[in-house]
Amino acid sequence: MNSLSDNKNHQAIDKILLKQFWRKPSIQLVIIFSLLAIGIFTSLSYSNFLHLQAQNIDKLSVFNEILKPLSGMVLLLSLITGIVTASQLLPYFFSKGQQSILQQMSLNKLQFFVLITKLNLKFILIPFFYFLMISLFIAYNSDLDLFLLLTTYGFLLLGILLYTLPILTISLNSKNVISSMLISFFAIILMVSLDQVFMRYEHFNFLTVFNKLFLSAREGSASLQEIAHLIIWLLFAIYIMFNAIENVRNGKNQSAIKSLFIGLVVVAIILKTITMIIPDHNISTSIISNNQLPKYYQNQLKNISSSVEITAVVDREESKDEIIKAISRLKIFKQDISVKFSNRQAFTDISKERNGQVEEFISIKVGNKQQAIGYPFANSAHISIVRLIDHIESKSDQWITFIQGHDEVSVFSKSGRSFSKFYAQLKSLGFPVVEQNLRTQKFISNNTKLVVIADSKQEWLDDEVEVLIQYLNDGGNLLIMRETMDKIPEVLESYLGVSAQEGTLIDEKGFSSGTPHPAILIVNQFNQHSINQGIDSLLAFPWSIGLNIVDSTAEKNGKQALWKSETILTSHQLVWNEIESSKKASSNKNEFIFDPLEEKRKSHSLLIALERNLASANTTNTHATQRVLVIGDTSFISDTAINNYANLQLGINMVNWLLSYQPHSAVEQLGNQYQDNYIRISAMTHFMLNWFFTLIIPLSLLMFFLYRGIKQRNWETKT
Repeated sequence: MNSLSDNKNHQAIDKILLKQFWRKPSIQLVIIFSLLAIGIFTSLSYSNFLHLQAQNIDKLSVFNEILKPLSGMVLLLSLITGIVTASQLLPYFFSKGQQSILQQMSLNKLQFFVLITKLNLKFILIPFFYFLMISLFIAYNSDLDLFLLLTTYGFLLLGILLYTLPILTISLNSKNVISSMLISFFAIILMVSLDQVFMRYEHFNFLTVFNKLFLSAREGSASLQEIAHLIIWLLFAIYIMFNAIENVRNGKNQSAIKSLFIGLVVVAIILKTITMIIPDHNISTSIISNNQLPKYYQNQLKNISSSVEITAVVDREESKDEIIKAISRLKIFKQDISVKFSNRQAFTDISKERNGQVEEFISIKVGNKQQAIGYPFANSAHISIVRLIDHIESKSDQWITFIQGHDEVSVFSKSGRSFSKFYAQLKSLGFPVVEQNLRTQKFISNNTKLVVIADSKQEWLDDEVEVLIQYLNDGGNLLIMRETMDKIPEVLESYLGVSAQEGTLIDEKGFSSGTPHPAILIVNQFNQHSINQGIDSLLAFPWSIGLNIVDSTAEKNGKQALWKSETILTSHQLVWNEIESSKKASSNKNEFIFDPLEEKRKSHSLLIALERNLASANTTNTHATQRVLVIGDTSFISDTAINNYANLQLGINMVNWLLSYQPHSAVEQLGNQYQDNYIRISAMTHFMLNWFFTLIIPLSLLMFFLYRGIKQRNWETKT
């Protein structure tokens, strides 16, 4: 009977307090403000999404553009509501001299905890339920990832509860409404700020409270460690609140600083233990992976010691927003990523031009290594950026070795024939470059990812050829740059299946168009190969030769995988290979005679790519794919010609392709995942998102509160 009576008393107390709370003008105003803010934000986000949808923006997501930022606003508004509501508890009763009402309640600590927590949550969760209504309506009109939506609901509720408990604890230790609200605001700001600090510094990551978990959960994954951290912090918040309840029930005025300090020390020890015991494993919080960052890239970001500086040269505000959102996702795993926006003219040295206009691009600097990527991205923004960061970092292990010992072109000399400018570009992009003389060092280091042979003018020794063939058998990548009368070993030609034609290629059409010599070949037609990516102007090849694809000895003996060959660059049909360099008149006129009996006027192959799969071969190469390029020219990236047209871009593209940079396989799963890239447009959708949730519900609630207030005042006047 006593328990039944106590239960009825508890329900009566709850109803009385609830009724009093609903009459508070401050609570009414904060609820109306919250609903109005949520509605207006939804309407603006919806209008912006329709604008992007009409422009056919790639990788558009309803969840990312509307619901994800809205969930953050709901958390903020819930905390504001909680601060105002909690101040109406003990501080209000103290201000009225009625604190004995709470002290004389026949409730134990648990019942008291449940009573005031449940009472406050009835108001604090109003913004959450409003968000629930809006998101379910949007989900009905779009193909949202419902699992991601449900997990967002769950973590949002946990976050609201986590921050509500300290607010209630402060209110139970306060005697003034204003001081309770101010201290609560300060405490929440301090908690969030400390959480950001813990996220930023790796040594304090184990102390993270909620921010990192909430951010990553909305991106499609959640860490088991961070979930455990959240549970510990919730238990700690409950413990502190029970202490405050004890003080209220017993009428004590004890300071909570001592118990707070002891509790924090215990929590820190437990969190550190959890970090050491529970593996840092992420669980998926979504069905599709629009926002997820593959585990490989998560680890790569965490392991980068240098800061990442991103400069975005884009024009539209939508583009800037896309980049900012992408970087916020990456900051979950690496805090020291900064971004700044600039105009195009300030970066003409590393950008490309098309029709006289500098293209949009993103420049990423990791430590002292830097590289740019064109914009708009081919993939989603956060994947494109993290892939380039990973690519820049991986260059430190990709050594490029220029062979010497046969009078090859040097990267360190300053003659017109040298590659010193090309070397400077490779170095600025983060590639380590060395020269190696095979005459004195008859081996190729295991950390060599690319060997370059540029115009060998002297014969190779047999043991040097053996070293190079062994390097190729082990899966090494190779770039051969040929010239007329060079001394490339025949064994190497046969092994690769690419031979050189006789004679120098003559381009009279280019000469008549303005080149200084007919032996400068102009190429202006490009296929879709990745080596040609970003080349929007001409290429100029001085004193080049044609190439032929022949049978490879590596394929004939059957011991190696077959080469897959592809011609990347060709001349136009009017070019011929000049074998006899006899001139009609003086040498100053630069005129050559075409001999149809000895020479061929046709489209000549200039750049040939070879590729083979070594997954099943017994090689020491870490990549499954081996790549070789043979180009019929060396001078195009020499110091005298590298700045002509797009020659430099071609050289960089060739190196990037040869190093076989392969994105992690998980990225390839990101193809057709964007299901929530539209909202079904109708008159009802416009009405609900622009008017019903924005104005009708908040204003209707305001009218209801005004009606109840007037009615209550009239009743009090009569009585």
